[in-house]
Amino acid sequence: MLSNLKEKLLPVCQQISANFIYEMDYGRIRIKRKGGLGFLKKAFGRPTQEEEFLTSLNLRGKTVYDIGGHIGVLSVVFAKAVGPAGKVVVFEPNEENCSRIEGHIRLNALTNVKLLRLGIADTKKEDQTFIVRQGSTGTGSMSETLQSQIIKEKKFKQLKVSIDTLDGAMAAHGLPEPDFIKIDIEGMEYQALLGMPQIVKHFSPQFYIEIHGADDAGKCENIRRVTALFESWGYGLRHVETHQDIASGNSSLAKEGHIFCRRRAVKA
Repeated sequence: MLSNLKEKLLPVCQQISANFIYEMDYGRIRIKRKGGLGFLKKAFGRPTQEEEFLTSLNLRGKTVYDIGGHIGVLSVVFAKAVGPAGKVVVFEPNEENCSRIEGHIRLNALTNVKLLRLGIADTKKEDQTFIVRQGSTGTGSMSETLQSQIIKEKKFKQLKVSIDTLDGAMAAHGLPEPDFIKIDIEGMEYQALLGMPQIVKHFSPQFYIEIHGADDAGKCENIRRVTALFESWGYGLRHVETHQDIASGNSSLAKEGHIFCRRRAVKA
């Protein structure tokens, strides 16, 4: 009953607040935002584990790649966290989202953010099919299994977007070396990682990744492949929500939530 009521009221509330500009706290960082329901957090919410973790990192002066920028809330958080000496590069293939990212960049008077209208995968392509639920631009995906799931719901948009590997995009656009890479791209996490071997080899960035899948089995398979790849690169993984170390033997523990990955220290 309550869940059905929430599903009906949420779109209405979001529509009403679409042009509402306000300030909100994301963990320890204050940002300006347009639309959404972030203004309710001060009265009714508390920082999420994601907010507490991301704003606890020392990103001052560093370069962050935000892969899957959505509407730019985290892009703004990263831009404030890195400060004037740091840089943020945002990758977002959905033009509707890009317009909102640009709006949030202007609203927060940021000069250290570069937006690329580009999806990140394991290949370069100019007309990749991108399926997104109507009224939910954060759920757009290039994953065939997730696309099939969205199409079955019968309320979706089909777009054509440009994609590239991260190695290719860095070279093509003359991007700065990344220190930290956030990935949230609806089931394409493994494919994106496959397209950045040179970046990983030469720069050893830290990673913050949200795992997705069409169902429980899909999420387990996704995190299994992601874990194995990071282990082959000499990285250690930690599940942000449970604070557990993740390896091939227990990777399914991280099928929900976020993982933080960094290169293991080389023993002398």
